[in-house]
Amino acid sequence: MLHEGSCGFKKKCSAPKVSGEIPDVILVYNAAPMVRAIHLVRFISLALLVSAALVSVRAQQPLRWGADPSGGAPYVFNDPAHPDQYIGYEKEMVDALAAAMGRQAEFVPSDWETLVSALQRKSFDVIVNGLEPTADRQKQIQFSKPYYIFQLALTVSISRVRAQRCAR
Repeated sequence: MLHEGSCGFKKKCSAPKVSGEIPDVILVYNAAPMVRAIHLVRFISLALLVSAALVSVRAQQPLRWGADPSGGAPYVFNDPAHPDQYIGYEKEMVDALAAAMGRQAEFVPSDWETLVSALQRKSFDVIVNGLEPTADRQKQIQFSKPYYIFQLALTVSISRVRAQRCAR
């Protein structure tokens, strides 16, 4: 098979003999000195194989996430039917995230007060526990976009006229 490089120089190339074998193709570039030839296909194939191997190794590592389960429902808490297991909104969210990444989720229970320092010590990969981005925390760790937004409000009975006047 003949292959034409970018300089117009034609070079003989051998086709792969076995499925999955890397072809011995030489591409010639830079028309000035035609001496510059690279086994480009082999190089790219090797780079892709190394990249795929790294992705595979990374995919085998669990996505370790830290949270304080004492915060309770509905976020992450002990399953009443199976007290040794955790359930909740944040657990389901991390399970979906890990699945999208081709990884398994691994929960690392932690105390609320030590979440940031445990992340910095690499006890887990990510905090998923409604941790608010305060100025002090933003100096220490990076935050994603919020996954849950809430607002606080006062609630009173409609029959409370005094509270209604106060709100005006």
